[in-house]
Amino acid sequence: MNLVISKYCIISEGAVKINGEKIYSQEKVNDIPGFLKNTFKQTGNAYMKFYKMDNLSKLAFLASELLLKDTDILLKYKGNDIAVILQNGTSTIDIDTKYWNTVNDKNNYFPNPSLFVFTLPNIMLSEICIKNKITGENALFVFEKFNPEFFEQYINILFETGKARCCIGGWVDYNESDYSAFLMSIEEEKNAKGYFCRFNSEKIMEIF
Repeated sequence: MNLVISKYCIISEGAVKINGEKIYSQEKVNDIPGFLKNTFKQTGNAYMKFYKMDNLSKLAFLASELLLKDTDILLKYKGNDIAVILQNGTSTIDIDTKYWNTVNDKNNYFPNPSLFVFTLPNIMLSEICIKNKITGENALFVFEKFNPEFFEQYINILFETGKARCCIGGWVDYNESDYSAFLMSIEEEKNAKGYFCRFNSEKIMEIF
């Protein structure tokens, strides 16, 4: 089975790149929430639920929207044929810290449900799947750093066993001082309308 990376999106250091080409950047690199919000506005997307998400989910959602934009992926594949497989390194540490600050002082105890709901990293998968009506395999794996070998093996198994005909996957990580998103659309060569490169761990790391 010949799998290819048909498109990829990278969001990091105040810039957005599609297939290696920078399409948007912001001078205030340290204002990460502001960068995510401004980038979302640039997409022209009217999905208001974005503003209620935590920063990790915003990053993953934004990368997925930019990845899927101007493609026919959601048209040519059924929802249960698309998998969403992600990795990250810090789980939900950003929102966990914020939630902990609402419960660690017994004299000022005010648990915040709107924060608590995002203390599971799989929520960012849900945000992508709900918006795009994706019902296929989805999973998040936490590694110290991006593991392209594991990713390649896992995706190949999904395709070989018929559990996926397309995959949206990669790395999405966020904490208050650093962030990065690297998402790819992976398809069989025969189904891809042109493609960026072959799908293998060496090529993934070269891009990443």
